[in-house]
Amino acid sequence: MHSPIGPFLAQWPVFVVDGALATELERRGADLADPLWSAKCLLERPELIRQVHLDYFKAGADVATTATYQASFEAFGRRGIGSDDAARLMRGQTDAPLIAYPNSGECYDPGPKRWSGAQSGRPFGEWADAWHQAGARLIGGCCRTTPQDIHAIGALRAQSSEKCGSRFSKNARTPSTQS
Repeated sequence: MHSPIGPFLAQWPVFVVDGALATELERRGADLADPLWSAKCLLERPELIRQVHLDYFKAGADVATTATYQASFEAFGRRGIGSDDAARLMRGQTDAPLIAYPNSGECYDPGPKRWSGAQSGRPFGEWADAWHQAGARLIGGCCRTTPQDIHAIGALRAQSSEKCGSRFSKNARTPSTQS
């Protein structure tokens, strides 16, 4: 199997990924008792998120995860935030490639620490295409997603390779093309 990060791993055999974001945010005084969890800080304390990431990089991390774990267009929409503003919040102040690593569409309640609600009715592959169009370049799945969800992403990538632009278009927004 071909690994797209193989050349990087040949040069640097280990990439150091940052540590717990929510834990650090709470340790520094953030109240994350909210359906958005750590993404709440994107609205209320973005400077705190930047500082936590900076501290992890100073500590030796090569890769940073984001505060968008519970963030989605739908979650921000429930707060009255439109899709363009939601995309800006999730992109933040970076030119780094975006990673979409969503859960199944259910909501996580940090109080009792449980999932609730229905899974998104939209096929995962359609979401993946929308995430790509919004600028994501690494797309996967997190909590309560399945191998079938990941297969849908791979199928879209294969279609893109065959048709050169129908899905996962090379015209999708990237840091250099966003306004």
